[in-house]
Amino acid sequence: MTIHRFLASILMGTILCLVGYQPAFAQVFVDCDANSNAIQNALDAGELEITFTGTCGDVEIEGINNVELVGTGIATAVIDGVVDIEGASNIRLSDFTVSPISADPLETEIRLNRGSYVSRMQDVVIDGRLRVLRNSGADLRSTDITRSVGDGSTVVVLRNSFLRLREDNSITSTNPAAPAIHIGSNSSLIVRDGGTVIVGSPFAVRVRAMSIAENRVGNIMGDVAVELHSVVSIGGGEFDVGDASVSGNVTIGRDSALVFDLPAAGDGTVTFNGTATCLDGESSISGSPSGTGVISCTGFSLGPPQADGRGNRP
Repeated sequence: MTIHRFLASILMGTILCLVGYQPAFAQVFVDCDANSNAIQNALDAGELEITFTGTCGDVEIEGINNVELVGTGIATAVIDGVVDIEGASNIRLSDFTVSPISADPLETEIRLNRGSYVSRMQDVVIDGRLRVLRNSGADLRSTDITRSVGDGSTVVVLRNSFLRLREDNSITSTNPAAPAIHIGSNSSLIVRDGGTVIVGSPFAVRVRAMSIAENRVGNIMGDVAVELHSVVSIGGGEFDVGDASVSGNVTIGRDSALVFDLPAAGDGTVTFNGTATCLDGESSISGSPSGTGVISCTGFSLGPPQADGRGNRP
């Protein structure tokens, strides 16, 4: 290889990285009313970009990257059961409904497991639950998830996993025994870009076991529990422009923190209507939101970090 070709290959590789090069997808259209296993058959045949219509059975995406599954619309494209994503990355899902028509409503879900990543879930309706497990992650836009049966949470994010709720999502739980969103075991939630509503009665969000939830721009309607070395922040601070709110009570316990991260003047508001209570002397609340909220905390003040005797900051 000449020096010119060598330099040209490096330049081309750099350009492809900068523009976000993706491999070419195969394309196929399937009708699940003609064959309920049509999506799975297409995946098993090596198809990566699948558009579907009708009512389909369970779908398993295991160890296959760069799959795009697109429905013809939430009213005309339905998966009756489970979308199971295992060890797969750059999965894109849009324009369909997951709903129990003949499937068990207790099991209807989209599940990500073992290092899976859904880079885009958009215009999807789930009449069931979403679970993000074991080093997995997902980005949601304009997605509506409601769990009306069973005793579990609507959305579960566990074991080093993350969930980003971008614009216009709705997460709802009608189960009084479980929150709409449960974040645990060193996992994280970020709500940003506006329009997202999280509703639960009484609990909307539970964050525990060394986990973090940031409601930068969104509305939480229901109670929030923060426990076991975890942190919840409300407001975009210096990162996001928009309004954030919590309408419900917040409990903070077992060395945890609630932070009202106020944006700069003119960049948005942080509103709290409820009572925030520290359950122990190791937990804390900081910031001064607007609204009718009452702060009740005898824990330590979350002030600026101070250097210890060795010059380190905690």
